[in-house]
Amino acid sequence: MKSPSISDIVGIIGVGSVVVTCLSISYEYGYAHGIGVPLADLSLGVEDFTKSAVAWVPALFLGFVIIFLLETSTSFIEGGKTEQELIEGSKNPGLIRKIKRSPDFLYLGLGLIVLTEIILNPPFIQPLLPSTYAFVWLCLAGFLMTRESIRRKFNPRLVFSIYIFVGLILLVHAQARNDAAKALNRKPNDVVELTSGVSVNCDLLRRYSNITLIIRAGEKEVTFLNESEIRSVKRANP
Repeated sequence: MKSPSISDIVGIIGVGSVVVTCLSISYEYGYAHGIGVPLADLSLGVEDFTKSAVAWVPALFLGFVIIFLLETSTSFIEGGKTEQELIEGSKNPGLIRKIKRSPDFLYLGLGLIVLTEIILNPPFIQPLLPSTYAFVWLCLAGFLMTRESIRRKFNPRLVFSIYIFVGLILLVHAQARNDAAKALNRKPNDVVELTSGVSVNCDLLRRYSNITLIIRAGEKEVTFLNESEIRSVKRANP
């Protein structure tokens, strides 16, 4: 087996950096959308996107676990056979063919549901978003990847890479929206002491390199504080 060259390692690091940056941007966009703040208003830097990786890594790990379990259980049930082999080897080929090919409209319906969730952002659906996004994309993209017309026209590695990449983007975005919803429902138990000597009872949402986002006790709007205004922070849940 040929060992990777320096250029290969550099390429892997470069691709990894781009992927991590894209996932962090997806997370911060989802979080900002969830709390009702335009992402452009946050003026985030490279350091902020790097730190946000800590927030989305658990969702990423959960996504891998879900995908692994689904793929493993599907392979076990189907015995590694192709769709055509399953149809031809069944006692009722016509019924199995309908079952295998009928989910087309189901995938379309689920896709429309997810699109509605993204646009309307109803709070009651937030806890279901990560698993919903992962499931819908896994089903839809997995279904498309098995189509012969797609497999003939596109490079299998490219298709698989897009499949994984888009799935991770959606999963991380959904996790951010979920985190934002939880943050907005927390009680304001934090205390921020300003350089002016004023102590502010609030819920500290996020602390970036240049700004801090809080919701003051008794208010619903998000307040921006410059780091230069803050003397100390006492977190209820560090």
